[in-house]
Formats: sequence, structure tokens, C-alpha cells
Amino acid sequence: MKNHTFTLKNLVAALLMAAMLIVSNATPGFADQANVTNRSIHRLPAYSSHTFKIDSRSGEMARAVVIGDRHSTLVLYVYDRYGNLIDSDEDASVDCIVEWVTFRTGTFTIKVVNLGDVYNDYILLTN
Repeated sequence: MKNHTFTLKNLVAALLMAAMLIVSNATPGFADQANVTNRSIHRLPAYSSHTFKIDSRSGEMARAVVIGDRHSTLVLYVYDRYGNLIDSDEDASVDCIVEWVTFRTGTFTIKVVNLGDVYNDYILLTN
């Protein structure tokens, strides 16, 4: 028989993720104004980054929202297919939002960076 240990740390992490999902459903200016087509949860180690690719069609408003777990500061960058920086959110917070109008159909790169010395569990929302 398998031994399933459920530590307090795992319980807190699970409750935090559930709370973050509830909050993400009520993010003003995003969920109620646009369709969220992608929602994912990630753990970003200290002083590291994740990159994601999204496709957007010409003339569309594109958005990326990051909702962090409050343990460290996150920043968000968006690059076009040529590696040019389109927009960023670099304020000293754990939540980030970037919006841009796509002038040419293509793939964009979203980069989430953890500036803190601890991991950050975050939600990424894109449309």
C-alpha cells in the first residue's frame, strides 16, 4: 500500500492555488472585457524566468496577465517574432498586465521573470 503523506506545506500550497484561481476569475479589466483563452499555473524558481509563445491575428487586442503568489516580485515582457520588445510591466509588484494591438499576424513571446530570492507560484492568463 502506498504511503500518502500530506504535509502542512502541501496543504497551504493547494489552498493558495485555489485562492489564486478564484481571484483570477475576478481580475478587473481582463476577464470581464476579454475572453481568456489560456490559463496556466506555474512555479517559477528564484532568480529565473519562463517563456511562452502565443499567436495573435492582425488587428486584435492581445493581453497577458500574471497573478503572483505575493512571495516575490515578478516582471513581464512581450516580444514580437523578431525579438523586439513590444511592451513590459516592470513595476515592483507580483501582478503584471500587458496589452498590445497586433499589427501583423504572428507569434509573440511572453517572458515572466522572478526577481526574488524565493519561488513564486503564479497564474498566466492570455487571450
